[in-house]
Amino acid sequence: MEKINKVLSGGVGEKELDFNTRNAVLMEYKIIDSDLNLLFKGKVAAKATNLILTEFFFSGMISQLTDCELLALLSLFNVNEQAGKSVEECAKQYSEAFTAAQNFILKETEKLIALETEKGVVGEDNTIEKRLNFKFYEIVYDWAD
Repeated sequence: MEKINKVLSGGVGEKELDFNTRNAVLMEYKIIDSDLNLLFKGKVAAKATNLILTEFFFSGMISQLTDCELLALLSLFNVNEQAGKSVEECAKQYSEAFTAAQNFILKETEKLIALETEKGVVGEDNTIEKRLNFKFYEIVYDWAD
């Protein structure tokens, strides 16, 4: 009887739990408030479609980067083509502002993964390698330059 009820409910309890844990993460980042209203930062995040990218936009670091550096950093968010390099293998740095921005993105990604783990958000992309792509940033910088 229990199995039948679970099938009939369509896993609503599990989906509701997943919904609530994801909302807890969004509240931590001030994307939504406790009433689930979308805040200004949430509207930006909806357009950016990436929480780390939104944090980067709101960090104020963009104004310190050259156009080439900004394009190179934005290429980190292209995860459709998986990276062939790890963070340690990417040694090319362009300026102190670039290094600071890259470190900010890495730390925010680690922080988000930890927060999602803490809140119980289940996903297959709980590693930096699945969230950021270091394969193209040097190529993008050179192309833009």
